[in-house]
Amino acid sequence: MTNTATQFNAPVADPAAVDAQIRSQFGFEAWMLDIPDLRGIIEQAVQNGWSTQEIQGAMMQTDWWRTRTESQRQYIELKANNPAELDASNPGSKANQMMNHIWTLAGQAGISLNLSVQQLQFFTLAALNNGWDDAQIKGEFANLVQTQNANAGSIGNQMEAISNSYLVAPSLQDTNWWASQIAAGFQTLDTYKAHMQEAAISRYPWLTTQLQQGQTMATITDPMRQDIASLLEISPTQVDFTGNKFYAHVLDYVPPGETDHRMMTRSEADTYIRGLPQYGTTQQARDSVGQQVSSLLKTWGTIS
Repeated sequence: MTNTATQFNAPVADPAAVDAQIRSQFGFEAWMLDIPDLRGIIEQAVQNGWSTQEIQGAMMQTDWWRTRTESQRQYIELKANNPAELDASNPGSKANQMMNHIWTLAGQAGISLNLSVQQLQFFTLAALNNGWDDAQIKGEFANLVQTQNANAGSIGNQMEAISNSYLVAPSLQDTNWWASQIAAGFQTLDTYKAHMQEAAISRYPWLTTQLQQGQTMATITDPMRQDIASLLEISPTQVDFTGNKFYAHVLDYVPPGETDHRMMTRSEADTYIRGLPQYGTTQQARDSVGQQVSSLLKTWGTIS
C-alpha cells in the first residue's frame, strides 16, 4: 500500500494483454478502462495484484473521483455494466421505478400534464445520476415552472408576431392552449406557424397559392399597405386589414357582376381609397380640389 498512490501510473509491461485480461476475468471493472484517470490504476492493480483497499486508495486520489459524488460514480458503473437498469421502458428497472415516482411527485405538484416525455426522461436519469431525494426533485420542478413561465412570455410575443403576419386574430382560448403546449414541448413555433397558415388559407382561399409557397399575408399585402398609407397620408402601421372594415374590403373584394372573391388590384384599390371619406381630409385631396377650382376660374376668365 505504501507506493500505490505514486506508482499507479507506472508503465504496464503489456497494456493490450492486461486490458484483455481485465475484460476477460474482471468484466465488471472493465468500465474503468474507458476513463483515463482510472485506466492506469486498474491495469497496475491487475498486473501487480493489488488489494481492494489499495485500488480504492489510489482511485480516491484522482480528479475523477474527487469531482464526482458517490451516486454519479455508481451511475457510471451501472451504465457500463447494466444499462438495462437505466431503460425507463424496462418494467421494474431502476429508471422505470424512478420515472413512476417522479410522475407521482409531478402530479402532486400539479405539473404532470406539462411534462413532456423528454423532460420526464431527463428528470429520471438526472435523479439517478445525482442521487436526488424528493425535496431536490420538487426543487427542480420549481425551476422548470419558473423557466416555463419565463418562456411563456417570450413564446407569447413570438406567437403574436406570427399570427399578425398572417392577419389572423386567434381566440384567447386558442392562444393560451398553443402557448402552454409550446412551453411544455408538445408543440413548436413551427407547428403554430403552420396552424396560422391554414387559418389564413381558410380566411383568404383566393391567396392559397402564395401562402403555400411560403409567403405570409404581411408580405403579400405590404405593397398595398404602402400604397394606401401614401394615399391617406398615414403610417403603414395604421392600415389595419383585420380590424378596419374599409381596409379589409381591399383584401376581400367581389367585383360588380361577379361572384368570386379576390384581392383588389392596385388600380382598383387606388380608386376605392380615393372614394373613402378619410381621403377628403388629406393634403392631396385638398390640392386636387384647389387645382380643379383654379382651372374652372381660368376657364371662366375670372383669373388669368
